[in-house]
Amino acid sequence: MNRTRSRLLAAIVASSVIVAGGWALRDRDDDPSPSLPPPPTAPPDGFDWVGSGHVVVSVPEDWESDASGCTEPACEGGGGEARPTVRVGFTTEDQVSPRDEAVTIDGVAAVRSPVTCDGSECNGRILVPAERAFVIVSGATEDEVVELLDGVHVVEDLAAVPETRYSEQPDETDARRFREWAESLGLTVRYQEVEGDVPGQVVAAEPATGTVVEVGSEIVAQVVGPVPPEPACDDLRLVVDGWQVYPFEEPVRVGLVAGEDLVWEATGACASSVRIDDRDPALPIWLAPFCSGLEERTAATCAAGQARIGSVVVTRTGYPVAARPVRS
Repeated sequence: MNRTRSRLLAAIVASSVIVAGGWALRDRDDDPSPSLPPPPTAPPDGFDWVGSGHVVVSVPEDWESDASGCTEPACEGGGGEARPTVRVGFTTEDQVSPRDEAVTIDGVAAVRSPVTCDGSECNGRILVPAERAFVIVSGATEDEVVELLDGVHVVEDLAAVPETRYSEQPDETDARRFREWAESLGLTVRYQEVEGDVPGQVVAAEPATGTVVEVGSEIVAQVVGPVPPEPACDDLRLVVDGWQVYPFEEPVRVGLVAGEDLVWEATGACASSVRIDDRDPALPIWLAPFCSGLEERTAATCAAGQARIGSVVVTRTGYPVAARPVRS
């Protein structure tokens, strides 16, 4: 995973793994260490790890996992009792608050938000940009939230089983997205065909989403059959207004005069899969739906289902115009 990436690209936020359950606190180690300790190899006694990518967080082992979409900060348990929760998932968010603190977790730069309390609920967050992962904790007290946030680690030789659904993506593309996301984490995927209405849809994973396994492990994706063939896609070039944008290290700045349109062309085996997000005409973004064959730094942005393969910062001269990219 490329840790030199200083910012993430604004895009969708995939669905979250949510862990909820009864409460237990591990003993806090208040003895500061003068040197950076290595990442742990296992969670503390009585705790399990759940995660997203290589980011893991310790939660009490008697908690239950819910990947079905519970979005309330304190999901209700048996008898209507509100329980603390941990949400961990993929994000491309790079928004930070002036109150956020820059921290280092196992040698990786992260952002930790201060714990805020409102009535009977407290919330805190850790964002790990290089891993495109977030951890959000809710609890009854500030100490509960801090205790769980202290259990966040980045462990390179472990990875979490990816999510099986992708925001704003068609169900029939699940199988390939799941495989490519898993492979980007060093996991291998075996398809298990099951019955269903949408061929290619992943209905479940084994182990379940969020489960932390060793890199190199095989995971099973239950895919509605027949599994659609995976198209070959091993070459792509994107040229915008005469500038080759992809592959490119930085956005390309193109000057337009009033009334001038922006012309682009994609060529190569992947060309037919490219589309453009032109909701902001001043900063169009080209997207590829799959990662295969793209450069590592771009393929890594595909985990949520789309890769930004190039962008153009448009500088207009003369009077502002609503220039729209012209699809070629």
